Amino acid sequence: MSNLLLMDLPVEMLHRIFDELDVYTIISSVRGVCRQLRDTVNSYNRFKLKFSSIEESRLKFVSRHIQPSNVISLDLVGGHNDEGCIRVFLQNFNINQFNRLRSLTIEQAHNIGFADLLSNVSTDLMFSLTINAPILRPETFSIILQLIIGTNLRKLNLNSFTYKPTIVSWPIQNTLEQLTIGGCSYDGYRLIVANSHGLRKLIIKNGLMSGVSEAVSSYASVGLDSAKRQRISNDSQVLDSQLSSLTIESCRILTQHLECYLSLTRSLVHMKLVLSRSTLDSLFEGSFWEQLIRNNLPVLIKFEFCLTCENIEFNAESTFDSIVSPFQSPFWLQDKKWFVACDYILRTSELVLYTTPICVKTGREWTTLRASSLSPKCYCHLGWCENQFDPIESKTFSKMNLVSSKISDNILQYITLALLDQKTIKTLKLSHNQIGDMGAKQLADALQNHQVLTDLDLSYNNIGNDGAKYLYYKLKDNKTLTRLDLKNNPGKYCQFVSLNFRIRSYEGLVEIRLNSKCIDDDGMIFLSEVLFNSPIKLFSLDLSHNEIGDSGVQRLADTLRNNQILCTLDLSNNKITNFGFQYIYDILKENQSLKELELKNNPSNYCVAMSAAIKIRANGKTSKMNLSGENIGDEGIKYISEALHNNQRLIELDISNNAIGDIGVKYLSDALKHNQTLTKLILRVDREKKEWYDCFSYQSKSSPSTNCENRISEEGTKYLADALETNKTLRNLDLSGNRTGDAGVKYLANSLQKNQLKELILANQYKNYQIGDLGAQYLADALKQNTCLTKLDLSSNQIGDTGAQYLADALRNNQTLITLNLESNLIQNTGLEYLHNALKDNQTLKELKLAKNPGSFGMAVSAAIQIRNNQAITTISVQCGSIDDESIKFVSEALLHNQTLIELNLSSNKLGDIAMRNLCNVLQNNTTLTSIDVSGNQFGDNGVKYLADVLKNSKTLIKLIVNSYDFNDNRRVSDIGARYLAEALKTNKTLQELELNMNPRGYCAVLQEVVKARNKNITTIDLGGYEIKSEELQYLVSELQHNQTLTALNLRGNSLGQNEARYLSDLLRNNKTLKELDLTYNEIRDTGIQYLANALYSNTTLTTLTLDETKIGHVGAKHLANALRNNRTLLTLDIKSNHIHDIGVQHLASALRTNRTLEVLKVGNNSISNKLRSQLTSEDQRWCFTIERRRPFDEDEWLYYESD
Repeated sequence: MSNLLLMDLPVEMLHRIFDELDVYTIISSVRGVCRQLRDTVNSYNRFKLKFSSIEESRLKFVSRHIQPSNVISLDLVGGHNDEGCIRVFLQNFNINQFNRLRSLTIEQAHNIGFADLLSNVSTDLMFSLTINAPILRPETFSIILQLIIGTNLRKLNLNSFTYKPTIVSWPIQNTLEQLTIGGCSYDGYRLIVANSHGLRKLIIKNGLMSGVSEAVSSYASVGLDSAKRQRISNDSQVLDSQLSSLTIESCRILTQHLECYLSLTRSLVHMKLVLSRSTLDSLFEGSFWEQLIRNNLPVLIKFEFCLTCENIEFNAESTFDSIVSPFQSPFWLQDKKWFVACDYILRTSELVLYTTPICVKTGREWTTLRASSLSPKCYCHLGWCENQFDPIESKTFSKMNLVSSKISDNILQYITLALLDQKTIKTLKLSHNQIGDMGAKQLADALQNHQVLTDLDLSYNNIGNDGAKYLYYKLKDNKTLTRLDLKNNPGKYCQFVSLNFRIRSYEGLVEIRLNSKCIDDDGMIFLSEVLFNSPIKLFSLDLSHNEIGDSGVQRLADTLRNNQILCTLDLSNNKITNFGFQYIYDILKENQSLKELELKNNPSNYCVAMSAAIKIRANGKTSKMNLSGENIGDEGIKYISEALHNNQRLIELDISNNAIGDIGVKYLSDALKHNQTLTKLILRVDREKKEWYDCFSYQSKSSPSTNCENRISEEGTKYLADALETNKTLRNLDLSGNRTGDAGVKYLANSLQKNQLKELILANQYKNYQIGDLGAQYLADALKQNTCLTKLDLSSNQIGDTGAQYLADALRNNQTLITLNLESNLIQNTGLEYLHNALKDNQTLKELKLAKNPGSFGMAVSAAIQIRNNQAITTISVQCGSIDDESIKFVSEALLHNQTLIELNLSSNKLGDIAMRNLCNVLQNNTTLTSIDVSGNQFGDNGVKYLADVLKNSKTLIKLIVNSYDFNDNRRVSDIGARYLAEALKTNKTLQELELNMNPRGYCAVLQEVVKARNKNITTIDLGGYEIKSEELQYLVSELQHNQTLTALNLRGNSLGQNEARYLSDLLRNNKTLKELDLTYNEIRDTGIQYLANALYSNTTLTTLTLDETKIGHVGAKHLANALRNNRTLLTLDIKSNHIHDIGVQHLASALRTNRTLEVLKVGNNSISNKLRSQLTSEDQRWCFTIERRRPFDEDEWLYYESD
């Protein structure tokens, strides 16, 4: 058999193979293989032609190779365009030649197409006809009836057709033996059975059978003639029929109606019923069927039924017992040997009563509770079957889906028993049911030793803590189960058990977040066991925002005692007190893996301190730690100090504003004696922060503690000083805002001779503990010997002139201090001047801060020291309002030798003319400054004269700012001062920016624009409304005559007259780039217009000239007209709102006749008659008389201007 070839098969077997192929494949492919297969194809006579899958060209090809006379079975399957397909078929085949056709099947066809086919088909040998059409029209059914009457048709299948006798009568003379229809009424049923004497088998599908009572009444009154014509027997309504098999499927018929149907055909040997019910009625009763069969179906041998009822209230024992018991009578089991089973489908909540084997096939997966007449005890059937309720055909499967199946603990017991027997299930989904603790325990017992199940879903049930714990303890040793989902159950422990199974098989590091899960102490005890008794590698655990107290955290601490993996633990926002924190801290002392412990917002003041201590002790990557404002206190600082003893990482620690006193500092000092890494320690008190706390406390009871400031006094300072004598790493110590006083400063001063401290901040000491002259003396003595300190901050204390002198004398020879802050002390001018003079030889001090002292020299001395000693500084800004004619000497003296400063800002001070003289005398020889800002001072034109002198000789100055912030004319740059600057600009060629804002308008504005135009490629100058007079305009014109970039100049609203127009005419003659000139709102008048018009004769660049409201009359218009006759560049001329009458416009009209360059001439709002205006616009479109809406210069409301 191994060498058997296709060609060795019998022809009959090859034909059976062809039955599975489409006609085109048979003809085009198989037929062409070889001669033998060609002959085999030619003898094949069961072609199946599918219209939906064959093209017209292929259909033609097939028609040429099929022999119609050899075809005995034809199957035509139509598609959406079946009418056209059938017509194509009829065009390519002569249907009359199919003279041996015994079977014809037409599927999925519409009426019009196959009506033609049926009319022409040969029916001499027709045995079987099948038509599956959605709807049969009466004319089409009439053709079918003619076939029934005129042929020996034995088998007719009209699956989708519902027979209605009111439309067409069933033929009396027919030879049908088997009939399948979609449905029929009681009348139709009687007619079919009565008129078809040879009918043996009737199948009714998908039809709603109705109208019984009316039919019975109707037939009771039928006359004798009608009875004969229809051959209907009225013998007790029983029909003389040979019908032996009846099948009724998918019908929702009433029980009494079904009885009527069955009473008509007592000859039935086989009956099959597939019915659906909404309630458990009499059809589910075995006694009902027993009586019905005994009385109406005496010869019935085979009875098949499948009855379905949906959404019933189900109880496994009582429901099955009431239904199955009646089917255990001798009639069923012994007489008929009909065996009945009842299933409850868990997924759909359907009850199904059926005879076995089941008569319906679905091919779906079901899990059911089952009882039968042979085995009345309820059991769970797990399986997949083609005959969905047939246990014989059940197959094993790996997944059981019972989601939303209304499974209670009572039902679950049957499922668990089945699981013990079924060894193939890997996934069991039981979510969204009604399973409680009892059901969970049943499952746990069943699955304890189960070696196949890997996924169990019990989410959205009613499982409490007891059920969750039972599941955990029973299944924790089960190595097969990898997923157990218990989410959205009422038990809080469910989430822990789910978590355990989710991570137990994960081999990498695990991060778990259980924040905001309502975990209390009991839950914490169980969670500790679940998490840490598993082989998981937990490195991060978030338990924040729960309800964990002391007992819960104790159990957690005991669990973590020997844990070497957990790195991060978050217990913030719980209910842990000092007792619980102390316990966990003591337990974790030896734990080397925990790097971070978050404890904030618990009812304990140790939260932040203990978290910080754990982090410091872990020697992690943290090098800077900010614990400012956390109210740690002395006891809290104890934990931090212990951690600092052996820390090798932390270099900066900020514990400001933490209510730390002398005791806390003692703990800290002990740690500093051993610590070798900390370089910066901040213990300050922020007074502004405390004031905010006080305000917050007044508004809210839950505010931060107002007593959060540190309180380090003389005693605490002594502890720190002692520690600093041995500590060799601390470089920065901030004790500002504490209570050191002069006595505490003495201890620190003594330690400065031995330690390596670089920055010491003692600013703003508390009230009566502020540092005075005595404390300054102690520090001065230390500075004489110290060679390390670079920054000393003594601001906001009570140091006076004496203390300043002590410090000044100490700094004469000091070579290390870079910054000294003495702001907000009590130093007068005497002390300030002493500091200045004493530090003349000190080249190290770069910054001396003296602001907010009583003496007025403070800012000047600070600036002088900075300018003199800081060779890297390029910009200095002293906008303090205190530098005056006397104190400027310090700045001037420093500037005398400075070679690095580029920008000097002395704005908003009190510099008068004397101060400006002294300053400018020094600046005369300066060769580095590029920017000077002296805005907002008290000098006037004389001071500007000194600046102008500097400007004349400067080769480096680029920017000069002299803005005014004062409306006192004596402190502003008037035209006199502007002339000084203008004169200076004649020789200065480096200045690129000049600011004179808020000074009197006119000359200052012109100067600014001139400097811009000189040094920048500006194209537009806007001086509209700046009150420019003749002198300023003459200066502007002289500067712009040879400018190469200017294209637009706006001078509107400056009251310019005819003399100024003469200057502008010079500009028009000489400037070669200006294209737009706006002189609106000036008083040019006719004489001034003559100057401008004469300039236009030779100008070759101006394209737009605007002369609105310049008081031009007809004479001026004549001058402009003469200019237009010669000018060939002007494109727009605007002379609106002047005093031009008809005569002036006529001059312009005459000029336009020769000038073809001008594009627009605006003359609206003049005294021009309507007649002339109409004439001009009709002759030349360039005239513009339109109404305009514009904003007049320096006015707020809009004005409208109308043409005449």
